[in-house]
Amino acid sequence: MTKTTNLLAALALAIAAFAVAEAQAAEPELVLHRFPSVNQVFSQTPTTYRGQSTVSPVHEASFFGHRAVQGDKDGKGGKGCGCESKCGGDCRQGWVDSAQMIMGFDAWAARLDDDDWNNFGMRAGMNVARRIRSSDWYGQFGFAYGVYDWDGHETGDTQDNEEQVFVTLGAFRRANLCEGRSITAGFVLDYLHDDNVGEEHNQAIDLYQSRWRLGWARNDNNEIGFVGAVGVGQNETYMSGGAGALSIASIDHISMYWEHTFDNHARLMASIGWLAEPGELLFAVNGEVPFNDSFSMYGNFVYGKPSTSPGDLTPNMVQQSYSEAYWNIGFGFIYYFRGSVGSETSPLMPVGNNGNFMVGAPVGAL
Repeated sequence: MTKTTNLLAALALAIAAFAVAEAQAAEPELVLHRFPSVNQVFSQTPTTYRGQSTVSPVHEASFFGHRAVQGDKDGKGGKGCGCESKCGGDCRQGWVDSAQMIMGFDAWAARLDDDDWNNFGMRAGMNVARRIRSSDWYGQFGFAYGVYDWDGHETGDTQDNEEQVFVTLGAFRRANLCEGRSITAGFVLDYLHDDNVGEEHNQAIDLYQSRWRLGWARNDNNEIGFVGAVGVGQNETYMSGGAGALSIASIDHISMYWEHTFDNHARLMASIGWLAEPGELLFAVNGEVPFNDSFSMYGNFVYGKPSTSPGDLTPNMVQQSYSEAYWNIGFGFIYYFRGSVGSETSPLMPVGNNGNFMVGAPVGAL
């Protein structure tokens, strides 16, 4: 646990240093709006006109300055009218303006675990985005580091933790009905490094996948569409104690989703779809509830139903449906550096995790 503690501490210090440096380099005009006077706060009554807020910008000030709301029609959440113009002047442009720090707990079981215990641990990371020139598209970059099985394993390498590194890079654009955009689109490339993985906990793998999202905003608060992922590049070779050398890769999947954004920028997303072998059906739910402009809590649940029936047994009498099920449960907190909860500039695609980057292996006992 010493190595794990040191790595997490180094990550926390790096994030803190990054935040302090960027806060010191903030634009002077943002500082002018951080601390409104009592008269400024109470001298005006929030009103709207044709979906646009007529409130002075001082009412939208957060601790780090102004925030750009993705949809602030009538002062509420959604995909309506946010910034007065096309993110001109008051919308965030820098990497830190959309930066998110993520920290939470994670439990999951995958095909490589076979009939061994599932995995529980903690992950931390960051996700940032930046506008691509003057277009409606944003580039995004994120990473996460996770440590699992803190008390070791039952078999194989029983002492070391399982450690994961995810890196995500891509681009996106959000729907904004005020500006005539009803289509949400995002595409990223995910990288996974998993050390001490599998039933024997003594191997490391490196895999890639492409992940995408395409949706249509029906109104200010509801969006429907499709999400999915496809493996990229060569498969890894995994040495199984029971089946020898196996070719493993990320599991392809596609789902139809519905996402609802509440007036306070809380969101709920549910999906159902298809999962490639050894899965069959994929169910997922995730959501986020903000406490204020800078801090929110998230949760996610994913279950991949195996393609085998409960009665199917391998030659060594292992119940396949149990070992081939895939699931992930996670919860934690997100800190938005510039109070950008609900912002159009916030990264659309989450950093790769055990719920959207699934590792599979051939059907049968491992």
